Amino acid sequence: VAVADAYDAMTTDRAYRKALPHVIACGEMERCSGTQFDPDIVRVFFGHIEDYRKLIPMMMFILGAPKEKPRSRSPGVLAYVP
Repeated sequence: VAVADAYDAMTTDRAYRKALPHVIACGEMERCSGTQFDPDIVRVFFGHIEDYRKLIPMMMFILGAPKEKPRSRSPGVLAYVP
């Protein structure tokens, strides 16, 4: 949970800073792997987040998402709001 929470915190806009891009957030997690995060969990998370990011366009098409820019919690995680 800590790895997913850290990714979400880094890739979501905050009142005090803009969201970090996916690549920067992953780099930071890799840098902290072995100290702040379990390296095995980080590797598994990276595999799953990349798979999820590849599915987003297909999911939006299947759900019939509106053509306007979808709302986003973070650059990598889209939230479909009907």
